[in-house]
Parts: sequence; structure tokens; C-alpha cells
Amino acid sequence: MRMGKPKMRTIGTAVLAVLAVVSGCGGGGGGGSDGAVSSGSEGTAPRDGSVTESYSNGHPVVLSTTDDAVLALETETERLVNDRRVAIGKNALVSTASIRNVARAHSDHMILHDFFAHTNPEGDSPGVRLTRGGVSWTMAGENLAAGYSTPQAAYDAWMNSPGHKENIERDGWVYTGVGYWYEAGSRYGWYWTQNFTKP
Repeated sequence: MRMGKPKMRTIGTAVLAVLAVVSGCGGGGGGGSDGAVSSGSEGTAPRDGSVTESYSNGHPVVLSTTDDAVLALETETERLVNDRRVAIGKNALVSTASIRNVARAHSDHMILHDFFAHTNPEGDSPGVRLTRGGVSWTMAGENLAAGYSTPQAAYDAWMNSPGHKENIERDGWVYTGVGYWYEAGSRYGWYWTQNFTKP
């Protein structure tokens, strides 16, 4: 499969506070990868995750998985983020299954409906998706990446983008969850969503 340049967007200040949305997606591609396909495990997961709520089109609001390869890639991405946070004197974030499941559903949703954005085709922002997925928050943010085949490549792209880096290093976050999904033949192949919340 031949892939173009990985796609990445910045959500600017990617923070959603109760009753106030601060966004401003800025331009896109690049940021640490030439789009090469890795030869290792790509964490392909079957679409057999557990679903507790769906949109009217049948797409899940949350998507769980027991696929060890997917879980390992998500955990590694969270580790990279926490290593950076601790290195600059910030708190390590606590990963939760509920946030991961919302993030993973969004990554899958982008594949199934061929879009790459913080707001899904149903009009839900990251904060609305988190709430629908049962996650309580007073501040929420999100980083997206697509086309990066490894946690390191996705992380490096985020760190080379001011808005994404700001999310990773932001004071106030307590919880996080990375949702990864891969689909051969999709526009970018590898999709990464990382959500951040403050209770």
C-alpha cells in the first residue's frame, strides 16, 4: 500500500471548558514522518469491540477492545506523553478505559466515514463525545494524528506542532486516554486520538 504524507492537525488551544469552547484548527500535514509503512505489528483489530451506545448511523460512541496489540500501542503513546510531562515537572496523567474507549471510537469513526477532524459528521465535538461516553469533565482537549504507523511517530508529530505540544504539556490535566485504530486501505491507515480531561 502506498501512503501519502501523514496528516496531522493542530487544534490550536484544543481545550474545551464548560460553556466555553476554544478551538482553531490550524494547518496540517507533516511533523515527523515521511509516511513510510513500518514492518512491525500494525495492531489491526477486528470490529468486534463492545459497544454501549451508538449514533443513529450505527457508529459507536465508545469502542472497547481486548486486542493486545492495540492496547500496547495505546499504552506506549500514553507513556511517551507522561515521560515528557514528568521531564518538565508536570504530573503524569492517569489513563482510563472510559476515555480510551471514546478516543478509540473516534479513531474508528474517522476511518469508517473518511474524515479527519475533531468534530464528527454528527456534529459532536470532543467534549460532547466524552460526555456521551460517560466521562465527566470540566476541561477537555484532544490531539489527532493520522498516517503515523508507530506511537513514537505520532508523538513526535504532536511535539513538532505548537498546539498539540501545548495540549501534552498543559497544566490541569488529570486523565487521558489514547485510542488507536488501523484499517488497511483507508485514507491514512493509522489513526490516533488522544483525549485529555480535568474532572
